[in-house]
Amino acid sequence: MSADKKLFQIRSFYIALIIPVVLSIIATIVIIMNENNLRFNLTHYGFNNIFTIFRFPLAILAIIFPAVALVAANHRSVQSSKQINLARGQITKSNAQNIFQNYYTHIDMFESYCKELPCYKDSAMLRLASPRLYHNKIYPRAKEGMYDFNREHLVYFNRRNRELIEKARVFLKLEFAESILGEQKFDEEIKPYIEQSKEFTDYCDNLFSINPSHHDIEDLITASIDYFTFISHIVAFDVVIPVDIEIQPIRDLHDRLGVLGKWDFTIDHYIE
Repeated sequence: MSADKKLFQIRSFYIALIIPVVLSIIATIVIIMNENNLRFNLTHYGFNNIFTIFRFPLAILAIIFPAVALVAANHRSVQSSKQINLARGQITKSNAQNIFQNYYTHIDMFESYCKELPCYKDSAMLRLASPRLYHNKIYPRAKEGMYDFNREHLVYFNRRNRELIEKARVFLKLEFAESILGEQKFDEEIKPYIEQSKEFTDYCDNLFSINPSHHDIEDLITASIDYFTFISHIVAFDVVIPVDIEIQPIRDLHDRLGVLGKWDFTIDHYIE
């Protein structure tokens, strides 16, 4: 049944109308052929007998009304279903257009936001990747209209930050307590920090497809500071997320190592 046609244009309407009429006519003919005493009687008795004799054909004709009503109801149902499907299609299309527009609006705003961040503008390493690549990694389901920060990365950033902050504080406390550590003692205390910093920067390098050169301690720690600073800003871009990224102890460690003249050591000196 086509929802585009009017009721009087559909085949089922005429079937519901014609079949009872045909059956009623056949029944009437059969009755007339088998009733020998039939004659015209235009009195009220004659008219009353018509309803008595032809009760069955008349009953068949009466089927027309409910049959046509069922066809009409079914036709309205088909039309309503089509209208609902069209409305759903329009809503789906509208939602898809909104998601598409919101995605590009969001990514444009994110790009502008990143380019205005001092940590991004001042870091040659961070500028090796475009803001759109950062957006793709941080909001992996943005094209679906979901702008939740990638939970896996966020958990890793938080955990690594806590570990490195704790190790930086322990080292600074020990170094200040013992004035200047001996060479062997210094290597023993700083090695775990260098190893974890290397793991963190490697993770970020791979995530953001960055291939910087972290050859010495200064490059490595500076890279970790840049990454943590950048991450702390982009987490706060448009979503309130419970994140507590601390940076100052790492900066203090960076400055202290510079005072001690340890920038000449390469990463390979501490990582076998």
